[in-house]
Amino acid sequence: MTASWTPPAQPVRVIKIGGSLITDRSRRAAFKEDCVDAFAEALAALQADGELDDFVLILGGGSFAHDIVHEHQINRPNWRNVKDFFELPASLYRLQTLVTERLRRAGLPGVPLQTTSWLCWPDGDGHVTFAPPLLAAIDNQIIPVLTGGWVFDRRRRVRIVSSDWLPLAICESLPIRDVTVLTDQPGIRVTMESEEIHREVSADNFEFVRRSLRSAQRTDVTGAMQGKFDSLLELARRGVRSTIGNGRNINESTLRDLLSASPSGTVFLPWPHHE
Repeated sequence: MTASWTPPAQPVRVIKIGGSLITDRSRRAAFKEDCVDAFAEALAALQADGELDDFVLILGGGSFAHDIVHEHQINRPNWRNVKDFFELPASLYRLQTLVTERLRRAGLPGVPLQTTSWLCWPDGDGHVTFAPPLLAAIDNQIIPVLTGGWVFDRRRRVRIVSSDWLPLAICESLPIRDVTVLTDQPGIRVTMESEEIHREVSADNFEFVRRSLRSAQRTDVTGAMQGKFDSLLELARRGVRSTIGNGRNINESTLRDLLSASPSGTVFLPWPHHE
């Protein structure tokens, strides 16, 4: 291995599993062991079959994050209580560690990378990604396990970064093949009451689909489905294909479907000419 790391020759996949799937949002810091065990076993099975190569795993914070943000008002611009800084990253690191241990039990090596260690806003206008930890993990065939949280911001002291936005941050340092987002919904619903979903989001219909978005019914500081839509739409503009699909009752078969070329769920098609 050399002293510096370069992006991998082949694009990596990004898999994000929502906080509503791996935590119980009705109780603070409540971890869903069975769901994560099933997810880890499905990932391991697909890797063993040669169907899943290098990937980055992103975790939604769920009950390990949202209540803390509200309690300490971390998402407010005038928040300056330094003594409360540690609680959110500590809680999210615990979640990362719990998931990484489940990956290890399934035979998958992972490493939790705390958001403050690789991402910041040094001038308040744009973010800077410190890529070597991500690149080194992938170079060593270790799964980077990421979450959102707060990061340092020169102007605002800290800012909240949603896990939904992280694929945009890492795509500047890593070539991304595609992004798969597992949620508690089958995709983006056509209406609030309907089971029908939009099968595709494209440069031609994205404004129409945007109007169908359903507001979150629970505590969420990151925009719920709207945040996912905005992030994946920007990735589509940059030429990256993404899918939002149902992660409930995840197993090898359902995960294989969501990672396939024709997945169930809502697919964000890359825009022509990467506009």
